Amino acid sequence: MKIVPIEDQYIERCLEIYSPYISNSHISFENKVPSLSEYRMRVKKYSAQYPWIVAIESGQVLGFAYGAEFKQRQAYQWSVETSIYLSENAKGRGVAGKLYDSLFDYLDKAGYYNAFAGIALPGDISVAFHEKFGFNKVAHFKNVGYKNEKWVDVGLWQKEIKKISDQSSPLAPYSFSDLLP
Repeated sequence: MKIVPIEDQYIERCLEIYSPYISNSHISFENKVPSLSEYRMRVKKYSAQYPWIVAIESGQVLGFAYGAEFKQRQAYQWSVETSIYLSENAKGRGVAGKLYDSLFDYLDKAGYYNAFAGIALPGDISVAFHEKFGFNKVAHFKNVGYKNEKWVDVGLWQKEIKKISDQSSPLAPYSFSDLLP
């Protein structure tokens, strides 16, 4: 298995992996699977500034992880929101861990200090996974989403990517494309 930056040839498979999370669960708060062209535009937008990586084995995409803008205001620019999605046949094989290891390596090199993950609750597997990677719960929002005919809570988890000291001033983060060979 290898972890590589997203390429156009992988986008359709990423959408196939993501679609059941929209249609069959409350994990994604999207209610409608985007068209391939909509999804392609989203991937291009995110991956221009943030890492979007895929796990490949024998030419097949097993899953993907990416960073995205945490909040729009400029002072938030050193924080990032993370997401990860796996195909059914990739679960329990260590794929998610390898994706997150690689994602956090890129985020650190790019100059980010904090990562956030919003987790729809209940989400015991996702909570355990994120806490294994050093995320800590920092907020709980009750009944903030309505999906599959029920109200859903969302928890917010935070991970410190690098230490902040009083003597250091942050540099503007690099774009993901600046980190690629």
